[in-house]
Parts: sequence; structure tokens; C-alpha cells
Amino acid sequence: MKIGRSLAVAATVVLAVAGPSVAAAAPAGNGAPSTCPAATLILSAYPEESVAVERAGRFQLGDPVAAGSARIYGGRIDHRPVFLGITGIGVANAERVTRAALAELTCGSAGYRISRIVFSGTAGGSGQALIGDVAVPVSWNLGNDDPDPYRVDDEQLAIARESARATTLTAAASVGDLFAPCGIRLPDAHTADLGRRPRVVVDGAGLTSDPYGGKAIPGVPGGGPLMGSDACEHLTPERLRDDFVDLATTDPSFLPTLLSPVDPGTGFVASDQESAAVAKVAEENGIPFIAFRGMSDGVGDPLHLPPFPVSFLYYQRLAAENAATAAVEFLAATTA
Repeated sequence: MKIGRSLAVAATVVLAVAGPSVAAAAPAGNGAPSTCPAATLILSAYPEESVAVERAGRFQLGDPVAAGSARIYGGRIDHRPVFLGITGIGVANAERVTRAALAELTCGSAGYRISRIVFSGTAGGSGQALIGDVAVPVSWNLGNDDPDPYRVDDEQLAIARESARATTLTAAASVGDLFAPCGIRLPDAHTADLGRRPRVVVDGAGLTSDPYGGKAIPGVPGGGPLMGSDACEHLTPERLRDDFVDLATTDPSFLPTLLSPVDPGTGFVASDQESAAVAKVAEENGIPFIAFRGMSDGVGDPLHLPPFPVSFLYYQRLAAENAATAAVEFLAATTA
């Protein structure tokens, strides 16, 4: 909820139509929200982050459901029904895709209600969490001047603190085909070992900034782990066609914003470009939200690389993998 504000009264908003792997498990005829079994919506900003969740959770993929220009995949992690989606980078994309998912997909058509929204991805940090660590902020500011940040639900934080004790994160970083388009595979290269055991930090405030000035940054069709609009493994000719149409109709005014400086998040445990936007939509719909952000740049770099974007490019895979590991452990600790 938002600190200092009354929680908006909203109708129960749920996700639906995730393909046979999830929908088949729903009891027949339970269209009423009060009787819908629970599912978790897991969002990430770009394909590398989302694929890390699939691998960490051994995600059993179902059919995609359109949520605007994005795709939400239904399936299961640890026998729990989940929906997995990529928002795209930035505040505008995160808010748009979250709204589209919750509006497009209904309990009545799939028999599931969303009991929580989880974001798993990378972030910068200012020292409370080091590179490779996973930050789970207790609140999120939408901009530095936000007087009333979004507060993460206490129950979700309690589960995260408990699951953190059982979470083992990796310290080995590698760089692979981050900029390679789909269809081109480059060998992974070991870059560094952190020389310490990364940890999960459930504390502090997170910052979501918008260097793009409200512009939506489009994904590149078949653009690969960082720039793509979907994971290469999920691309189909139809999806590529749709992505090219979306790109061709995108307002080009976003282009100058790509060179805008990124807020380093001084004083915040994590700094990203999506979490508070998703928290905003979650609060409006009465759905608990929590974010797991692996530190890809900031303090604790054994190579002493230049700051963002250089350190991000070296450590983002490690950060994405650790965030996904922590998110999946959290999910395993939940009861619904």
C-alpha cells in the first residue's frame, strides 16, 4: 500500500487464460472471484531477467496470452500456478503492461485470481546491497521527490525474510550473447568471482526513476536477451510480425531520451526503472506487490569497472540469476 494514503477500494482483479497447463487445473464453474484459486504474476523488464526466472523455477510453460503488445505465459513453478511476463524497460512500459495484463485477463475465463505480483530483475545500488546481492526493498519511491512511497505488504516481507535464510546465491559472473540477436549464439565468458557470498537484503527503500520522460521504449524484434521484446525461445513468426508492426508504429520521440542520465539512486537500497510503476497498479487493484532486485552495478565490484552502463553489462546476468533464485525461493515459501 502507499504510506499515508488509504488503500483504494478496487474490484478483485485477476489473470486468466494461460493455456491448458494452468487452466485445466481450475475447478469447473468457479467463475466467482471469491472461489478462484490463487496464482502469482511474475514480471521482469527484459528477456534475460525473465529467462532467469524460467530456469530457476523450472517453469512449465503454457500458451501465451496477449496483454497489449506483451505476452503473458501461464504455467507452473514448484507446482504453483504462475503467470510470467516481460514489461519492457522503463516506467511507461511497466505501468502499461501491468494494466493490460490485469484488464485483459479475467477470473471468469480461467478460474484464477492473482494473489500477488512479484517483480524479478536487476538494479543499481548505493552500498547497502552489493553487486550480486539481492535487494528486497520495504517501500518504493516513484521518483526522488515522491512524498508518499508505495509500501510493500508486511506479510510478503515476512515471507521474504524467512525464505532468504534458505536462499543460496551465486558469486560467479559471466558475460555471453547479451547483444546478439536471436539465432546467433556466442560463447559465455567468465569475467569474475565476487570472492564473497552474496546475500538477500530485505530492508531499505527502493527508487524507480524515469529517465525517458514518460516515453515507452520499444523492444527490438528478435533483439536478444537485453533488447528483445520476448525471449528468443518463445519467438514465433507471428510474434515477430506483430513486434515489427509495433516498432513501426512507435512514436520516435523516445529516441533522444535514450541518452538521458540514469539516477544512481544515492541513499536507496535499489534503483530501477519499473518496480514502483508496477507497485502503483498493484495497489490500485488491491494486490500485494514485492520486488526482488539483483545488484548489477554500484558497490562491491572486484574488477573496479566504470559505473553504469559498463558494470551493468558485466554483472547483469549474475544479478538476474540471483534475483530469480531469491524470487523462486520466496514463491516456494508461500502458501498460496
